[in-house]
Amino acid sequence: DLLVRRVMSPSKAAAKPAASHRKASAEKSTPAKAKGKTAPKAAVAKEDDVEGKELLEEVLDKLCRCCDHDDQDGEIGRVEFFATCEAALRIVTKDPKEDLSIKQRKAIAAWWKEQDLVGSGNDTRMTFDSFKKSIVPKVEEYLQASEDAPKLTASKEPREFGAWMQTTCVSDLEKVLFPEVVKKAPASAAGADAAEVETPPEYPLTVDFKELPQSIAVAKKFGKRSLVLASGKDQVETYFSYQMTSAIDLKQVLGEVLLKKSKTKEEALEDMCTSVKTSLDSSGFCKPLWIRMANTAFALTEYLHPTKFPEELFSADESVWNPAVALEKELVTKQQHDNLVIDMKTTRKKWDDFNVVITHTGDLDFANEYLKTALPKFDDLAILVVDPASCS
Repeated sequence: DLLVRRVMSPSKAAAKPAASHRKASAEKSTPAKAKGKTAPKAAVAKEDDVEGKELLEEVLDKLCRCCDHDDQDGEIGRVEFFATCEAALRIVTKDPKEDLSIKQRKAIAAWWKEQDLVGSGNDTRMTFDSFKKSIVPKVEEYLQASEDAPKLTASKEPREFGAWMQTTCVSDLEKVLFPEVVKKAPASAAGADAAEVETPPEYPLTVDFKELPQSIAVAKKFGKRSLVLASGKDQVETYFSYQMTSAIDLKQVLGEVLLKKSKTKEEALEDMCTSVKTSLDSSGFCKPLWIRMANTAFALTEYLHPTKFPEELFSADESVWNPAVALEKELVTKQQHDNLVIDMKTTRKKWDDFNVVITHTGDLDFANEYLKTALPKFDDLAILVVDPASCS
């Protein structure tokens, strides 16, 4: 109830008692067949809204990781779930010291016992899949009962459902439970706000881990895409895994095309193209394109294509890459092109969210030796070397 009623709708903090609501909901959800009527067909998601389903799945994954924030072992523990509910309570009340009441703890414990659990005693756990199956109908139940919330269902409007969960719940939980990867706290000029930087930095540039978001924004301001070198620290990939991005996993592509041979190069290129299109039009908005190299020296230059994966992507100079070029390459529709053109003339909230960020687990020596010929426009990239000491 804290996750659904209080965090997802802060204005409705004083909702009806959970028990009475569950009873009313149970009565409403009585199968029509039991009353001698024909049960309606289950709602089916629109077949063409594949991106919406992917967005919802991404948000649910983030919520699961929030609930698994302590040991991050891929399962949600009982103690972890209680801690997440307490974090939700503190977000709503804006009191970082408020604890769950005895009544709230009993309600959470009762809900927890009803779930599909593994383990016993205080060591019970829930898989991510089980949690998703439980939380989605709970959110739907709340949305249908609330006067102010949109009447959305995961099956009919997956992208709107996912976006609503992200903006009203998941984003705040991430900031509280993973402050080391989402908090923006610049410690030096390298992490200054992009608007405050008047001259471009000299690259390669060593940056504090917490300065990474600002440093990427500064690079984009001066027309450069970013190559982030993690110096062997996994916090960088963890950070990007919690962001709303459209991802291309080059280590996965390498395995599918060259090792397992489960995909052809052409099929992999089509997947890359789809990721680019998603980053340029995600329900009318844009989001960064994250290219994860992991520890590989993947020859991305060999996958360049005039329309499907153009070299222009790797420049943030708006005279080189802009909505008109994206339309010419058939990477956006005419409608989205017009949408972005208007945005660029007004708030720039959409177009400015698009970026291309490449991450690699290696260091500068590795990049200079192996990535110069592997990455498009390598010499024009803003190379950001994460100081490993800042990741401790």
